[in-house]
Amino acid sequence: MNGQVFAGETELQVTVKATDSVVVRVEIHGGGATLLEQTVTAGSSDETFLFHITIPSSDEFNSLDLTFETTSSATNFTIANVSWRLEQQGMSPRDECIRRLEKESSFIERYNLDVTQEFCRKYGIGPGKIVTLKDDRFGLQDGKDFLVIGVDQDGDELITTLDVWG
Repeated sequence: MNGQVFAGETELQVTVKATDSVVVRVEIHGGGATLLEQTVTAGSSDETFLFHITIPSSDEFNSLDLTFETTSSATNFTIANVSWRLEQQGMSPRDECIRRLEKESSFIERYNLDVTQEFCRKYGIGPGKIVTLKDDRFGLQDGKDFLVIGVDQDGDELITTLDVWG
């Protein structure tokens, strides 16, 4: 789900072609609750099924498992055109940080800082990411969140200059 928050009513559409019944199952990843378990019977031609599923709002999981099982070991089947209709609920972490910065910041600061390219790769730091700066100077003793608005890489020195705003 790539860090996004999805919850509420959603639709799963799948095209099935099978010689016998097929069980369609959607579960919360890691053995959680089963959100859908339905047996479908499709003929020898493609048939499209539409399922309505309620995804619970929770911080306890971040992915769903979609499985297809046959009811007979002799069943031949194909699955095609699987699609979800998901509506994002709430804000992405980046948008929430920007909202907080705009709401709570009485003083906006901008810094350029040099870090190694390895550090940026290890922590996935790049434009649009949020970083927390802590320093004994500049009033950053407790740490403050900043948005990375620019990146300049020096390939010779293996140094990346981050332009942060917050």
